[in-house]
Amino acid sequence: MAEEKGIFSQNGLWQFETHNPNSCERCSYYEGKGTFTGDTLDTLFPDLTTIDEDTIKVNLHPNCDCMLHRSKEHIQEKTDQQQQLLEEWIAEETEKLRNEHPRYAAMSTEALRPLALRVIAVDRTQSLRKIVKEDLERVRSTVGNLYGKTRDQILKEQEEK
Repeated sequence: MAEEKGIFSQNGLWQFETHNPNSCERCSYYEGKGTFTGDTLDTLFPDLTTIDEDTIKVNLHPNCDCMLHRSKEHIQEKTDQQQQLLEEWIAEETEKLRNEHPRYAAMSTEALRPLALRVIAVDRTQSLRKIVKEDLERVRSTVGNLYGKTRDQILKEQEEK
């Protein structure tokens, strides 16, 4: 599995480091918080300066010398875990394909791998769509379906005219 190398990649993990033992309250807050994923950096640290692909200056205040350093072992560990999970999904999907479709029964795992990956991608997309739809319905019911009420009121007024 190819690892995305960009600074703001969700696969990139970053460790906060302060160089000042008397750091300010703001910097002290982030010290020891563990790792941060690349896709959260610009939200947590809005004034970033990239030093190189493995080092970022966070600029929390004018005299800030705190840095974020890319955590390589965490990236590899996370990538290995993701690869292991993907391989488990492929094995499960390959077995399903063999059991549910006789024409695939004699095919090797490697021959079925591309099809299994496509099925997994479609299933994940459908699952995400379902989650988004449920979230949207929950939001609409939470706010009292204001759009629907307004639309109904407008239609009613137009009918009365």
